[in-house]
Amino acid sequence: MSRIETKSSLDTQAWLILLFAALLFFSSYYAQAQSRMPVAKVSQVDGKPCFSVPDENADGQAVKLYAMSVTTVKNEAKNRHRETVWQFIVSPPGNSLDLSPNACIVYGAAPESSLEIQKALPLRHNKVYAIEISAHPKGGKSPILGYSAEFCIKGSELGVDQVLPILQEKQAGKRLYEICDHI
Repeated sequence: MSRIETKSSLDTQAWLILLFAALLFFSSYYAQAQSRMPVAKVSQVDGKPCFSVPDENADGQAVKLYAMSVTTVKNEAKNRHRETVWQFIVSPPGNSLDLSPNACIVYGAAPESSLEIQKALPLRHNKVYAIEISAHPKGGKSPILGYSAEFCIKGSELGVDQVLPILQEKQAGKRLYEICDHI
C-alpha cells in the first residue's frame, strides 16, 4: 500500500515540477512576449489589486484560466531577476477555470480549486509589479495564450493605497513608469 502512495506522491511531484518549469519559461518569455500579449485589466477592490481580462480581449466571453503570477519588475540592466510575490495554478494541472471578463481575482485570494505556489507577499509602495494570466479564450481558435500588465501601489497622505496600472505609450511602445516613481 505504501508503494502506491509513494508512486502517487511522485506523480504529483512530477506534475508540480513540470508546471513550475512551464511557469519559469513563461516568466522568462514575458519580457519578449509582453508586447504581443493582450493587456490584462488591473483594478482595485478594497485597496488591493484585482486582475481580469478586458472585454475586448476575450470578445465578451469567459476565458479558460490556468495560472496567475505576480512578480516584481527590475529596471536595472544588471539585475533582471524577478521575485515572484504571488502565484497559483488551477489544480489538478491541466484543468482550467472559467473567468468571465467582468470578474476579477483579488491579489492573494486564489480561486478555490487552485494550488498556491507562492503565498501572497505584502506589496510595497512605489514598486512596479507585473501580472501574468495564463488563459485563453474558449473555442481554441484564438492565438492568445495569456494576458499581462504592470502596476504599482501608491500611498497617499490620507493613508489610503491606490493601485495604478502602468499604461503603455502606444506610439513609442514604452511603458510609462513615472506614475510610480519607480525605484
